Amino acid sequence: FFGEIEKEGLPAEPFASKIREGLTKKVEAKKIVKALHQMRERYRKARAYMKGAGVAASVEGLGAVADLVGAGVEEKSIKAVLAELKGKEGEAQKKGAVLMSACLLKLLGGGMSEEDALKKTLKAYRSKGLEGLKKEMEKSKSQAMTGKAWQLKQGGKPKGGQAGKIVGSPKGGKPHGK
Repeated sequence: FFGEIEKEGLPAEPFASKIREGLTKKVEAKKIVKALHQMRERYRKARAYMKGAGVAASVEGLGAVADLVGAGVEEKSIKAVLAELKGKEGEAQKKGAVLMSACLLKLLGGGMSEEDALKKTLKAYRSKGLEGLKKEMEKSKSQAMTGKAWQLKQGGKPKGGQAGKIVGSPKGGKPHGK
């Protein structure tokens, strides 16, 4: 397997980490092998997207884009993220890919639609670069916590994957007084 991924130009370390993780968790060998093959497909797609966008496929950037693929993010969204990185130099591309992917996934995990999450991610990156992405991620974290606290205060139970949504709130999606 490692000979094959080496021939394909994929980084070995993420795959080795996946094996270590599986062994640590005492996962069946067959399941580890299946996970490795799924991971390879995500990395292949990520590399193809990056190559098509003219973005260098660093180990970190490739892993971040593979995470987007694995999360089911649409191709057009991935391409939009990568288009922002075209023409940037090595470190800026790597950090940009990692932070934009993380921001997009965080917003999606908070219950935001993919279209809205992509718009927020791109807006944050375009306005203030990597610092803008970090601030957007912090902002989304605090909003998710505020929404969760409001739900609990109202006697509601936060629902999985909806911590950023304010369930049962008045029209407009915000608690009274906000």
